[in-house]
Amino acid sequence: MKKVMRPLAFLLVGGAAALTSCDNSGSKVGKFTTDSGIEYQIVDAGNGPKLAEGQFMEFDFDMTDAKDSVWQTSKGQEIPGIFEFQKMPEGSPASPADALKEMAEGDSMVVTLPAKILFPQDYMRPPMVKEGDTFTMHVRAKKLMAGKEALAARFRELGKEDIAKNIEKSIEMEKEAKELVAKDDQAINDYLKKNDIKAEKTENGVYIEIKEKGDGQAVKAGDQVEVNYAGRTMKGVWFDTSIESVAKEHNLYQEGRPYQAFTFPLGAGRVIKGWDEGVEGLTVGTKATLYIPSGMAYGAQAMGDKIAANSNLVFDIEVVGVKGTDAPAK
Repeated sequence: MKKVMRPLAFLLVGGAAALTSCDNSGSKVGKFTTDSGIEYQIVDAGNGPKLAEGQFMEFDFDMTDAKDSVWQTSKGQEIPGIFEFQKMPEGSPASPADALKEMAEGDSMVVTLPAKILFPQDYMRPPMVKEGDTFTMHVRAKKLMAGKEALAARFRELGKEDIAKNIEKSIEMEKEAKELVAKDDQAINDYLKKNDIKAEKTENGVYIEIKEKGDGQAVKAGDQVEVNYAGRTMKGVWFDTSIESVAKEHNLYQEGRPYQAFTFPLGAGRVIKGWDEGVEGLTVGTKATLYIPSGMAYGAQAMGDKIAANSNLVFDIEVVGVKGTDAPAK
């Protein structure tokens, strides 16, 4: 059997994902097709539990092409194949993970993968691979691990102490991040209550106080949105504004700076996350105040001498318009 080794990113720890949750009832022998159209066969059903979101599976695998050449294998590798079941947004492109998520401990699985799934863009496809080619992945699910703690313990069993320590470090960082989210949310709630402010909370903890609702179009991801703003920390330290009078009032004025509405592509990650999430859906002409937790702002990174690390921020904004459209504030 000719061996041609090629790296395939979805086999890396944490690099795989899945679209739906699954039960814990084990697998059945047979041929199946995922919702995304990937065909797979359970050749031998194990008696172990089935994967669930947030769990990991150690597995052996071979990836072969139509000529039986091996493109990737776990055989002889120091680090085993590890699949992490992560939930991905609805509408995500088809992935080998759509089949791998169906594994139960002890299963033997054969997955048929069109080249266009492995190499979705033409430039990714090696010259010897044609668009209509297919690959076959032979999988043996060996050991289910219920979470990152179990994953760290498994790597320690395999003598990979450095990997185990990195995983444990990530667990601690995630714990600290969750604690900070709760702390920030409480601080913002306390501030709103103290100042008798009514605000709506977004999915990721940004609070939006609508002061004046505009009657223009609602802005959406991809729009070039024009916004006037004035920013301060929740402790009252003003740090930036697009409005000249506000800059002068709060000792922020810079000679020669053009004070005008700030334009940015909404949802493209060009601004802090709290802006992308807080501005989306507002109508042109709306005046609002965004109360943004530190994790949706600059996080642990201090910004100059005005924004300390882990600062919750407040932005008074006005959606002035959408560039390139006839949608001025009314």
